[in-house]
Amino acid sequence: MKNISLIIILFLGLVNLNSCDNSTGVTTKSSRNISLPKISGAAGEILVVMDNFNWKNKSGDLIRETLEQEYPALTQPEPIFDVIQVSEGVFDGIFRFHRTIIRVNVDPEIKQANIKYGEDIWAAPQLVIRMEAPDSYSLETLIDKERSNILQNILTYDRKR
Repeated sequence: MKNISLIIILFLGLVNLNSCDNSTGVTTKSSRNISLPKISGAAGEILVVMDNFNWKNKSGDLIRETLEQEYPALTQPEPIFDVIQVSEGVFDGIFRFHRTIIRVNVDPEIKQANIKYGEDIWAAPQLVIRMEAPDSYSLETLIDKERSNILQNILTYDRKR
């Protein structure tokens, strides 16, 4: 009976030690990844969350030109990325777990066009690029100016992944 009690106490002690977390209360990237779901979507797929008006105009054309460039050194033309577009209204559920997301917001209340890069927002390992602009023209200018940075960041993150 003493042996069984000793085994139970040792087992509970091991379980207790194993369940200890970061005592500082700070969520590190590695501890955050444990609780995030895994990414979805195929390699080379990019989800663009953008309203249909801008997608069908010059802003959408610039994004497609940037991401669907031909992959260099292949014998037949093949785009670097496969691009999927959805509007903000359907961006929920499974779409939030996509591996690479470009989220575009055009709103007159935004003061200045900007771009932000984030990692592991809804899933891990995930890259989220957030573009905001007050109007369509500012968005076009932002995309045109940041084309190479957007492409380079996505390629770098895919290699790291």
